[in-house]
Amino acid sequence: MHPDLVTGLVLLLVSLAGLGYTSRLPSEAALFPRLVLGTMAVLALAQVLRTVRRRRPPSLPRQSVVHPRRLLVALALSLAYVIGVQLLGYFTTTILWVPTTAWCLGYRNRTVTLVTAVAYVLVTFVLFDRVFERPLPAERLGEIFR
Repeated sequence: MHPDLVTGLVLLLVSLAGLGYTSRLPSEAALFPRLVLGTMAVLALAQVLRTVRRRRPPSLPRQSVVHPRRLLVALALSLAYVIGVQLLGYFTTTILWVPTTAWCLGYRNRTVTLVTAVAYVLVTFVLFDRVFERPLPAERLGEIFR
C-alpha cells in the first residue's frame, strides 16, 4: 500500500476519533477542536481520494521516512510538550519547547526562533483568552518555587 494512502487513512481515522471525542465537551469548548479536526478530516479524505484516483501506480519512495532520527526527536519532543504543559503550564512549556524543537531539528537562527516562540504565545493568548474567552492551562512554575 502506498505511504500517501496509509497516511491519509490514519489521519482520517484520528480526526474522526477526535471529532467523536468532542461530543463529550461543552458545545462552546468543542467549537475550535471541531473546526480543526473537521478540516483535518476533509484534507485527509482528499489525500486518500487523490491517491486512489491516480491512473497509473505511483512510484514508491525508497524509504517512507527520509529522516527517521528527526521523526523520533519530533515525537519525543511532542510527548515532552504534552507532559510539560501539565507540569509547568502552557506559556512556560511553549516558550521552552519552540526553540528547543527548532534547534533539535536543525534550525539555528536564534533570533527568528525566539521571536517566533514569543509571538506564538502572544497570539495564542490573545486568541484563546481574549477572543474565545477560554483560559489556557494554568502556569505551575510559580507554585514550584513557593
